[in-house]
Amino acid sequence: HALESLDTTGSFELEIANSRIQIDASSTLDDVKLILHKSLNLSGPVSSIGSSHGTLCHFNKENPTTAVTLLTFSAEDGPIPAFSVRAEENVHVNANNLVDAVDGIEYVGQGLY
Repeated sequence: HALESLDTTGSFELEIANSRIQIDASSTLDDVKLILHKSLNLSGPVSSIGSSHGTLCHFNKENPTTAVTLLTFSAEDGPIPAFSVRAEENVHVNANNLVDAVDGIEYVGQGLY
């Protein structure tokens, strides 16, 4: 996540499970985890590893870097549907769904599942 300038009023939307979730560039990782938890009505926690910046997005003209954050959802919430980034304003954000999970196994007979 990178800001295009020192202007921290940027934002983006995550589209997930037929919902659009607005995320401000000045949000902290804890803010984002809480927003996702509430918006997706999750029962388990959302955890993160990655960026050590105070906010999700940052800008440093002398040292341009990309902040990478990995969000992990609890297994008790089941497979989380694929999500994508929409409506970027003054930020550059990419989303990757790193895990495609099996949500169930069904016995169909004759030793086949």
